[in-house]
Amino acid sequence: MRIAKVGLTELSFPGRQKHPSPDPVNAPLSLSYTMIFSELSSLLYGLGFDPYLAYYHSIDYGRASLASDLMEKFRAPVADRLTLNLMNNRVFGQEDFYSNPNEGVYLRRETLKRYFVEYEAMLNREFVRQETRENTTFRKCFRLQAERLASSIQNTIPYIPFEFGI
Repeated sequence: MRIAKVGLTELSFPGRQKHPSPDPVNAPLSLSYTMIFSELSSLLYGLGFDPYLAYYHSIDYGRASLASDLMEKFRAPVADRLTLNLMNNRVFGQEDFYSNPNEGVYLRRETLKRYFVEYEAMLNREFVRQETRENTTFRKCFRLQAERLASSIQNTIPYIPFEFGI
């Protein structure tokens, strides 16, 4: 599947592959998942959860599986969307990546700086939450979902997952 045409070079996306990222589309996608995962892990830990215990993802030594659980609903609207925007709007091109044989494709240092600016902009961009019709950001939604999970457990009420709609 073609993602973007950058200059004379075309960036393609053969499909989701990780560990290591084999192409320039999977590299920012993996980085975005890692960033979201880290933020959610920190939030959960700060709210008193043991982020290594989970409901949906299996418990794996050294992985905050509960953060993976919460992250599922944020993959498409945050990470996938950010990566598509970066590629389709030609923010990144082939020259913004480097490859280590047998180790994958990575963003260059200068590209990482631009990536972090775009990531922060994505998380702090306001949108109207369908359920309440209030302005919010993805970063606020991360916290809301962690708090909802805590409330669900403490008050034995159903957990309401994050839903993003345009």
